[in-house]
Amino acid sequence: MHSLYSDLQNTNVKNLSESFILHLREMMIGQKITIGTENWTTSSLLEFCHSILYSPSTEALFGDVNPLSFDQQYRILDSNIRYLFALFPNFIYSLFFQRILNARKMLVEKFVTKANADNQSAFIKNTYDVLSSQPGGFKSHDVGAMAVSFLWASLGNTIPALFWVLYHILTNKQALDEIREEIQSNLNFIPLEKDSEFDEQAWADGLNKCVKLESAINETLRLHIGSMFMRYTNKPVSLSLHDGRKITILEKDSISLFPRCVYYNEQIFEEANVFKFDRFMNNKVNTLKINEEKLGSIAFSPFGFGKGICPGRFLVKNEIKSCLAVVIQHVNIDICKSIIPIFNSKLTGFGVEPPIDDVPIRYQYKPDKND
Repeated sequence: MHSLYSDLQNTNVKNLSESFILHLREMMIGQKITIGTENWTTSSLLEFCHSILYSPSTEALFGDVNPLSFDQQYRILDSNIRYLFALFPNFIYSLFFQRILNARKMLVEKFVTKANADNQSAFIKNTYDVLSSQPGGFKSHDVGAMAVSFLWASLGNTIPALFWVLYHILTNKQALDEIREEIQSNLNFIPLEKDSEFDEQAWADGLNKCVKLESAINETLRLHIGSMFMRYTNKPVSLSLHDGRKITILEKDSISLFPRCVYYNEQIFEEANVFKFDRFMNNKVNTLKINEEKLGSIAFSPFGFGKGICPGRFLVKNEIKSCLAVVIQHVNIDICKSIIPIFNSKLTGFGVEPPIDDVPIRYQYKPDKND
């Protein structure tokens, strides 16, 4: 599986990113035609983020699978995923969690029937080929289950991450103005009219130049990612901490690493509770220090590290960048109620926590340039 993850990196991730932006554009063209450009549509920010990211991301990975046909089952899985990670006894699941089990079963069955869908990404196709080629190894159900795990991995943290970064940008005028100017300077205008020409390769290249947008995403992850990483020691080790204490970790001890403790450390990140969209400009992460000791990238590892680092991290960032850029180009969004959303601490440990209460918004597509 680790060898297959190369399909999510280097030139392959560029192909996936280009596929995503084409699906995103197609989806937004349809949405713009449906609701028009004259009236405002009421919604909520998290729901809006789900509507623009869910289908394009799923289609870019899995091909022609009609994501809206299993949207409800995905939402049930996503909102209850922590219970599956809890590893309760089977009789507990059968008694109290039948709804999520049914949703997961329906998703697995859907992907079993779509195992040979057209326009699959190289990553999904190669994964299916490897699994099906193992002698006496994986049944069709196993292939479907693997697909469902990839589905949640690709969306479960990406949608709430998009919510938080869009919220912070919309509520920070300087960030919105400077990022809008950067998008106008580096990205070609993506037309939302049928049969209009669009160079997706130039768009993908331009994303790499949007350093303020990249910094805003990193700052959002610093504030809102709550992942925990588990490690096990293979030999005893003694650690000297910065406060002078020493701790000894025994062989086969399990260690839970919680990077948020670092992200909110005022000695490392000045005004750690404040969103600063340009905090990560100019390789800032490589200059972070504590007690004059340079920390480097160990001070910011939102996607994990080592062999366990998230293989889809490049694709995730490109998807979020593309969504933000297209929204800023084409959509007016007003936050209807001035609230500060609080993240759901019940999901701490799994990644980016969604808000407890969604933010009410209204949005409107901008008229075409030639109108």
